Amino acid sequence: MNKIKKYKEQMYWVIIVLSLGYSIYAKDLNFALSGFLFGGLIMEIVSRVTYYLIKNKSEKEVVEDKEVVQQEENIVEPEKVEESQQENIPVEEKTADNIDMNVYVKKNKRAFDEGDTYLAAASGALVGYELFMPVLFFAIILQALFILPQFLINLYKKEEYKLFASISAFILFSLVYFLCLNTIEFHIYVRLAFAIILAMLAFYSIFKIKNVKNPKYKAIPFGPSLFFVTLIIVFFGKNIIPIIKSLIG
Repeated sequence: MNKIKKYKEQMYWVIIVLSLGYSIYAKDLNFALSGFLFGGLIMEIVSRVTYYLIKNKSEKEVVEDKEVVQQEENIVEPEKVEESQQENIPVEEKTADNIDMNVYVKKNKRAFDEGDTYLAAASGALVGYELFMPVLFFAIILQALFILPQFLINLYKKEEYKLFASISAFILFSLVYFLCLNTIEFHIYVRLAFAIILAMLAFYSIFKIKNVKNPKYKAIPFGPSLFFVTLIIVFFGKNIIPIIKSLIG
């Protein structure tokens, strides 16, 4: 086992133990264990379901995309080749510049690394199962703030204009609805129209993402964003939780 991976797993378990211990001390055993199980289960389900949403179209197109990647980046540093050979891992999967998200998800059959599940379980233990879903929601928003700008720029550079437009429109409609939610009383049909538009844009974007040629997606850890939001709730929850509940309401 790779030493870095081993140290990361040890770190995850330390975080889990500390989270359970703190939650049991501050709350009770039932609160800690129910949140721990719920958080880990939800993240594992999301990881497995998302895998089927983003995995590649067909074996033929996977081969074609790999060939394009190899043609564009056919030079690999000697030390990386040696390291990959020692671990019996193909160089194209080991090299950071060559990594293809389609290869990653196919190999692991999951959209996220196992570490995200560990951190989600620790998060659930700290905030409880009732607050885990709002924490997960805001963690997704935080993650998107870091990922989306560069992702959209890359789409524009690759001339994926339809996908660029659909994701941009989804973000715009979401922001408009969110900003107007507490200032304008929307009729039920207006709310339904927003929901339908957002759902259509979301499904269309997912469909287009699956058909992007040679996307070169990189696996970006989600756990740090999730745990950061968790710590904010734990230490400042008295002021933030009422706001979250009002937004959900």
